[in-house]
Amino acid sequence: MKKGAHQPTYRSWQMMKNRCGNPNCKDYERYGGRGIFYPHAWETYEGFVADMGQRPEGLTLERIKGDLGYSKSNCRWASRLDQSRNREYTRDLTFHDRTMKVWEWAAELNLSPKTMHHRLWQLDNAMMTVEQVFRPRIKGRRHGME
Repeated sequence: MKKGAHQPTYRSWQMMKNRCGNPNCKDYERYGGRGIFYPHAWETYEGFVADMGQRPEGLTLERIKGDLGYSKSNCRWASRLDQSRNREYTRDLTFHDRTMKVWEWAAELNLSPKTMHHRLWQLDNAMMTVEQVFRPRIKGRRHGME
């Protein structure tokens, strides 16, 4: 086993290479299979660390723009929460000429993301109006009682 194989930075590098280059990897279709690759300099661990540095505790490697490959300009160390908010399938919502992600609207309206998603489901099924979906939570009321 290579020196450093148990270090978090080395594991992140190894997993990135596997997702992009190993057709037997379970995530290959979402990465290498759709053209997501990494720069030649990142073929070596040393090249990867030269660009990204050591992985900070509690963070993992994230591509900033999910439709682009791995590179120094498109990667950062991010928390799992930040990564979940950066997924390509995170829904954009526009209300009164403002566009934000579901989780951003939920925070602004003092709602849980789960409540916001439930309201959107109700809107899609004609059980709520757009104005009702974007109504802020009144302090002291439970999420389901707005």
